[in-house]
Amino acid sequence: MPRLYLVSPELDHSSAAEGFAEAITASLRAGDVACLLLHGTDGAAAQRLRDNAHAQEVAALWFGKLADSAGFDGLHLEVSADDAARQIKAARQALGADAIVGAGCGFSKHAGMVAGEAGADYVAFGTLENPPTQAHLELISWWREAMEIPSIGLGAASEDDCVAWAQAGADFIAVGPAFWQEGADAAEIVTRINTLIGGCEGP
Repeated sequence: MPRLYLVSPELDHSSAAEGFAEAITASLRAGDVACLLLHGTDGAAAQRLRDNAHAQEVAALWFGKLADSAGFDGLHLEVSADDAARQIKAARQALGADAIVGAGCGFSKHAGMVAGEAGADYVAFGTLENPPTQAHLELISWWREAMEIPSIGLGAASEDDCVAWAQAGADFIAVGPAFWQEGADAAEIVTRINTLIGGCEGP
């Protein structure tokens, strides 16, 4: 079954970041989570969440500049077909063989293939801001059939989106900022989505 890949909203120096820190810590304890992706300007909040993830044996990745990724388990890069190989190889050289280097490829099958050939540990299709389209779901299904590198479905704005990615064959499903609204029960969300996708069968 697919696993959850939690994505933080942008962490800044505001009370919202502190509130999210509490929510994400609760969600890490609520059920199976494979990875936590962090980004923003509040380095202290990011490091605290990284440590909380590690305490739950969850990998913590950085989404941003390579220079800011020290202390994390790896780096998520947004790539295009033209620069995927260069970015992936540079990250691998800087972070080492054991680091996780992932590639966000939008809607580009070509970018995914280039990133995979360059040594990416996973490729992600879709965008964090938008729910999946039918074309994205078809791309994930094709990728599962044709490639061995794991895929992530980005851009789940609802539980139905998570189920759609799971049924299409995504190995990981990004649970992103759309779920972390004020007053939301993050732990309940993680538990419920794990239950929903656990009953899905991919293609």
